Formats: sequence, C-alpha cells, structure tokens
Amino acid sequence: MERNPLNLPEILEVISQYLWRPDRARCLLVSRLFYSVMVPRVWRKIVLEPPTPSYRGSIAMLLRSELPKPSYPTGEALEHHKHHIQELEFRGEYPSEYFSLVGCSQLRTLGLSSWILTEHLPADKAIEKMNPAVMGLARLAAVHALNIRQVSICLTKDPMLTVTEGLWSALVQCSELEQLLLKNLTVPNECNSSFFKVCENVSSLSLISVKIPSVPNKAIDISEGIRTIDIENNANGNDDTGNFTLQGPRTITIVGPPYLQLMTLRTHQIDPKMVRACIHLESMTWRQHAEMGTGLESIPDWDDAPFCNDLSANPWPFSRLVSLDLSWTMVHDEALARVLSQLHKLKTLRAIRTGFGRASLHQLFAERWTSSGESADRLCDSIETLVVDMCTNLTGAMIQTILSSCRNLVVFSADKISIEDIARGKEWICTELQELRFFLSAEVHSSYQDSSPMTENLRMQRAAFAQLGQLTRLRILYLTYIRRSERTRMKTLHLRVESGLELLTGLKYLRELYFQGDDSQKLGVEEAAWMVENWPQLRKLRGSVNEDLRVLEQMKSVLFARQISFH
Repeated sequence: MERNPLNLPEILEVISQYLWRPDRARCLLVSRLFYSVMVPRVWRKIVLEPPTPSYRGSIAMLLRSELPKPSYPTGEALEHHKHHIQELEFRGEYPSEYFSLVGCSQLRTLGLSSWILTEHLPADKAIEKMNPAVMGLARLAAVHALNIRQVSICLTKDPMLTVTEGLWSALVQCSELEQLLLKNLTVPNECNSSFFKVCENVSSLSLISVKIPSVPNKAIDISEGIRTIDIENNANGNDDTGNFTLQGPRTITIVGPPYLQLMTLRTHQIDPKMVRACIHLESMTWRQHAEMGTGLESIPDWDDAPFCNDLSANPWPFSRLVSLDLSWTMVHDEALARVLSQLHKLKTLRAIRTGFGRASLHQLFAERWTSSGESADRLCDSIETLVVDMCTNLTGAMIQTILSSCRNLVVFSADKISIEDIARGKEWICTELQELRFFLSAEVHSSYQDSSPMTENLRMQRAAFAQLGQLTRLRILYLTYIRRSERTRMKTLHLRVESGLELLTGLKYLRELYFQGDDSQKLGVEEAAWMVENWPQLRKLRGSVNEDLRVLEQMKSVLFARQISFH
C-alpha cells in the first residue's frame, strides 16, 4: 500500500518553506500532523505593528466605537506557543504583555522601530512612547540574555532619543550577542563605559546617525574582535565639546576587521587612526560620492584627501587584504599600482571608474615576496574577482591579456574588447570563470581587413566563439554592457549557428545571456531549438532577438516550453 506523501513530516517541512504565514496558519486546521509541522514556522517570527483594516471595516468600527483587533497573537495563545518564537520585531506596537515575556527558549533576534509612529504622531509624542518601549526591550533582552544573538533599534531622527544606562546594561549581559544595529539615537556621556563594553562583545556593529561620547583610546582595541562596524552619516571626529559625532547625510563609514568600508564625500573628516588600528583587515571598500546633482568632477582626487594619503602611505597597513574596492575614487593608475604592489593575498579587486591601466596591470603580473623573503603567488594567480568597468586607460588588448593570464578568475567585468583583440591574442586560461561582463565588439578595423572583409570578420567571430566555448563553468555572459546613462548602439557576435554559435556547445551551466543594444541580431527557431538542446540551464535571454514578429512567436513557443524568458 502506497503512503500518502502528505503524511510524511519531511515532505510537509519542505512544503512549509514555500508558504506564506497566513497559508501556514490555515494548514494548522488540516490535521494533527500538519499542526505539529506548521506551528513552529507560524510562530517563528512575530511582527507587532498596528492593524490595517479595510476601509469599509474601519468605518464600521468607528460607528460602533470599537478599536481594531491587534494583528498579532495575545493572551493564552501567546503563552502556550512562546517557546517557538525566534524573532520579535516591534514596529509601532509595544504591548507590555510581550515585554514581560519569560521562557522564550528559542528567542534569538529583537528589533524595535518607530517609523510607523512618526506617520501618525508628532515627533515629541512618538519619543514619549518610545522611551518605555526601549526600556521594555531592555528587560526582554536581560531576561533572555543567554539566547539573544541580534538586536536592532531604529528610532526617529528628529528629535533623537537619548538611550540611558538600562539598555546598555542589559546588552552587556547578552554574552552571545553578535550583531547590533543602532539608528538615530544618542548615547549620553555617563553610558560611555557600558556602551563600549557592548561593542567589545559583538562581531558586527552598525551605527547610523548615532551620537556617541568621545572615543577613548581603549576604543581602538575593540577592532581586534569586531569584524564589521557600520558608521553611517558623517563621522566628524571629536568636536569642540569632545563628543565623537555621527551626523549629516553624506558619509557612510564601515570600520573593523575583517571588513572595512568607507563611503564618504569628505574623507579628511574621518580619523585615520581608527582605521589603521584594524591590523587584521581583510576586506576594504573605499568610496567617494559626488554631491547630489553634480558630476564626477566634484569628487575629490585621491591625492587631495589627507585621509587617503595617510592610509596609503608606506608601509601599507593592510597587507592581509583579500578584497579591495576602490570604485569611483578617481584614483590614478600609478597610485593604484603602488597599492597593489604591497598586496600578496588579494582575491577581489573592484576598481570601477578609476585610473586602472598599464601600471596597475603590470602589478598583477609582478613577482611577489613575503616579509620573510619567500616567494609568493602573483596577483594574477590569486585574483578571483576583477571588476574594472569604465576605466578609460584599459584597452581591449589589456582585457585580452587578463583573460589569457588570470587562471583563477571567477568573476570578470570590463568594457570594450573587439573580436580582433581576441583573434590576435593568446588562448584564454580562465576556465573557472562563472560570470563574464564586457562589450564584445564584432567590428574589425579597416586596416586589418583583407580582400574579403566578410570572410575576415567571420573568421575573427569564430575565434571569439571558440575562446568563449572553453569557459565551461560560465553561468552569466554579457556580450554588451549598456548603462542607463548610455544610448549607444552596439554590434556584437552574430548569435547564429552558421556564424559559430555551435562552438558554445560546452556552456552547459549557462543561465543568463545578455546582448542588449544590438539590434542587428537575427535569431530564429533554429537557434532557439539549439539553445534548448545545448544549454539545459538557460533561463534568461536579454536583447533584441529578431524584429520579425512571426519569428518571435515561433521562438516564444520553443523557449517558453523550457521556462526561458526573453525580451
């Protein structure tokens, strides 16, 4: 006798992963088995927010002078199922019944926000309601101190709430706390000690528009333990009153090993000693953004920022970096090359709209030596992700050199390379590549065309197809790369079987193919059938496949049958 698969708890567990919470709640009424499987998922996360009745229902309640029922469980149901709760998020509703909960053995995450309140109450009234809510959250955290892993408190910006000792004392007790996010609040001076003690315990600290006391020298030592610190909104350093303030809309700073991110317009306002103290830094993102409504010319040059100069001065303090993002910093080629010359373990380099060019490329191939004098891998042998879009110094020949030299590349993104560059270059060795984004131009310079230009163009296209065909792990391929600010028409490889498409038979893992901006494509039913047969993982085609509506309808029937979308 065959068993019904819906009588197997393992099957129901899988099904429950794809259901919305209301659907899971309905499943509780099906049977005892459904109930036992679904109830932990129904109660896993409770969001407390004001009810949103329908317009007709709200009018009826007003006529009967009734309040809408809460959208969250209360009373006996809450008490009976509280041991299933893993996440509690207070969004504008702060019932004392929840703040007094005891015995939530699986509670791991607490969240408190006031943005819903500010939509319906004046700021001062919202603050009055938030004070007891923050203290209630502190009590809840203290009672479950051994379980809590994540806490987030996002308050109103104007006026900012001053959070007193009660919260910090409660969080100090949370010995397993890993992530703390604070937004729009003030830490008073008398809480300096307990606040930084909390910082020492967490591995990820996010501060967004937070005003904290003056940073003591000891605060630098917390960088040994913290992996991530997000400090958003203008880190001005110590002001005239001795306070370290984080305010203003233009700066995001993330500091702390092994992750450092600086996104700032005014880099000279950040204290470099807090960054240099992160001696175990493994990943750094350094950004500079233009003023709203202005062009790139308003971004300060790398050498004009004292903060940048301090960090990049010899000796480079971040020799352990495995990931570096200098996108949009306007760093010139020689400065970037100096930075790269001091790195030995780099796996990820993102340098969008920088001066990356010949000097930087040279450092990818330069021999490396450790501090002890031992030979180390060249960067071209260790680099796995390289993103160098919009680098005007980077030529198609350089892109060809990268593809034929960096054997461990997994993600590569650049601008224009021509089929001529590929045909005249060496064989690509980046067989681990999974994502490739560039504009592969099918145009051939007239000075290199023989007596039969069409034959020469086809030969070079097939050479490009052959190189792509070796990338058997490829999942995402961009043959054109149009940005929103550009309207340039592009002409890339002819994606026809007779032009060389059959050379891509080995791309069995290809999921996405992009050729937007090329209106010259003439794909037909033959190509659609070929893709279905040879690319079993294909799910997206993006580009103008054919202008003939009749052919499009025929292709649609072939591609849609295999759940391949295209437009």
